[in-house]
Amino acid sequence: MRSKLFLLPAGIAVCLTTAAVLGAPNEVKVSELAPGVFFRKAQLEPKFTGCNQGWVVFRDYVLVIDANFPGQAEEVIKVIRQHTDKPIRFVFDTHYHGDHADGNQQYEQIGATVVAQERSQPLFQTKGAEGFARSKQEAGTKDEYGALKYAMPSLYFSHKLVFDDGEQRVELLFLGHAHTAGDAVAWLPRHRILFTGDACVNGAFNYTGDSNTESWISVLGAMEDLDPRHVAPGHGELAGKELLAMQKRYFVELRQSIRAATEAGKTLDQVKQSHDLPFYKEWTGVEARTRVENIEHVFSELTKNKKSLGESKRFRRWQSLPVGDGYAAVAAWERLGQIDEDARWSSLAGLYLRCDSVMRKQLREYFSDRADDLRQMPLYVCRVAAQLRTADDVDGLRRALAIAAIEGGRSDSAQGAAAQISLTLLRHGAARAGIDSDALFRQIQEPEFLTPESQLLFENVRTMETAKTIAVVRDSGPAEWVAEFRPRTGQE
Repeated sequence: MRSKLFLLPAGIAVCLTTAAVLGAPNEVKVSELAPGVFFRKAQLEPKFTGCNQGWVVFRDYVLVIDANFPGQAEEVIKVIRQHTDKPIRFVFDTHYHGDHADGNQQYEQIGATVVAQERSQPLFQTKGAEGFARSKQEAGTKDEYGALKYAMPSLYFSHKLVFDDGEQRVELLFLGHAHTAGDAVAWLPRHRILFTGDACVNGAFNYTGDSNTESWISVLGAMEDLDPRHVAPGHGELAGKELLAMQKRYFVELRQSIRAATEAGKTLDQVKQSHDLPFYKEWTGVEARTRVENIEHVFSELTKNKKSLGESKRFRRWQSLPVGDGYAAVAAWERLGQIDEDARWSSLAGLYLRCDSVMRKQLREYFSDRADDLRQMPLYVCRVAAQLRTADDVDGLRRALAIAAIEGGRSDSAQGAAAQISLTLLRHGAARAGIDSDALFRQIQEPEFLTPESQLLFENVRTMETAKTIAVVRDSGPAEWVAEFRPRTGQE
């Protein structure tokens, strides 16, 4: 076991070892979990010093996991400098809350880029900025925040962002709406270390005000699927995979308890008085009924379903999907994007084809405001169209038409034009492969699959003459689509 001793500027001794180091609530502990991979447990008492953090030393730079408060960011930078002089190039905010992100400016001013999941952007711009402004005025924090300006992430990712230099690999993953709508985790597959942010905590630290507790359970299941050896939580002690099961159990039993109480006709006040989860005290040291904010939030989710509690219209649609556990069905589709983009769209097409007309409509609505996905859909359709030239893939054509049906689900003219190009590519590719696509086009044109506007669009493309389809591809297709299609067809 390697061991290194560091002194924090405040004079706190820090022992860096390859094993997990447990400490008392009033201690800051730093553990080297694997070569170049560090976990810093924050102090909880007598003064709360923010979130747990981590950092990974790559060959040429350092990646920090969670910025913490401004003062703590400065402390961590000093500790990192005692260990390496490599530049801190990136800091990853697991979510927007101030104890994880208010120290961004300290990293930006030394040249680091702040990274976060794209769904957290509006939260940084609203709640995050408002909380930072309050901290500049409040007596306990205004000296620390002083003249600092709020620094938001400048790099956002959708499903997965990978840092890999051949020696270290860190995957930033979005697994769904948990503690906040924009939660993401840092997964180190070579070392099987998972930094969870507040999507998993070790103790009575759960805040549910921005959460969707139903989908949070699915997110914790996705974390378990990674099979981590070490779980570095957002707050509390380092643990193993069993912590994910404990955190998930809390939300499962919390929801079950409150649901049973509400079905029995109990009021919120009565629920607060009767709520009891004995295992929770064994885990955290406090009674479950003392977590009043958690009880109020879940009670509201189960009875009022208030959007203000962080459960967006989009996630409610996901939860209603009819394939098994609805949210889990689409969450599984989301995770495919981390492995294979084409498999991701093919899987979504299969889901769309299996759903009833109501759910197809909801899926089209879900994608109506997802600009990145709408840009990626025609690229998938284009690849299928090109592959049709050499493979008689009727099933592939059917899946691609389903994606085009989702893509063309909006009635605005811009998206309709994009969908026309996608459909034209499919029609032309099928013709070159000798596939009679009329039946498939007619099937997808049925009212249960499409809006009236899209039905007309499909019909226009289906009846378009071959020469005209080639002209549309050549003259109207966006350059990146045509470039991907052109080398495989030779049709210029």
